[in-house]
Amino acid sequence: MAFRFGLEKVLRYRRRLVDMRSRDVAAAAARVAELDLAITDRRTEQERSAERGAAAFAVHERLRCAAWITRLEENIAELVMNRNEAVAALSAARSDLQLAWREREVLEQLRLRRREQWQLEMARRERMDLDEIGQQRALARQRQHSGRYRAELAGGAGTATGKISEASAN
Repeated sequence: MAFRFGLEKVLRYRRRLVDMRSRDVAAAAARVAELDLAITDRRTEQERSAERGAAAFAVHERLRCAAWITRLEENIAELVMNRNEAVAALSAARSDLQLAWREREVLEQLRLRRREQWQLEMARRERMDLDEIGQQRALARQRQHSGRYRAELAGGAGTATGKISEASAN
């Protein structure tokens, strides 16, 4: 006996999997966008601090601005690294989504093929049932016809032989 599985259950699971993968892609894309925005904000802040540092006359103010710029550069480097990881996660999530989508499509096509096969089988069975009914009706007509013929032969009346014998008797 061939292995059979509940296609509808597997298909439902694959649909849920596609939904989950879609959400994962959306979350990863949102994380990348969030990191892009944070990097842009930090770079803008870094440029402003550099302008303030250049405009500062006091040495201690310049040192404070330089230290702040160094911390911003470190923060930007960390954000860029996190963004690169988020982009890699987004790429992986998209790949997972494509795989789940393909698997779901394959199962959808399998379901359609099975449905078509089932419809063909039902049509074939219906034709066989109709053929059987037709054969039974033909057999019944044949029996009915042969029964009349036997009755006519047995009774003698209404048959060619019966008419000939009646005519010769007169």
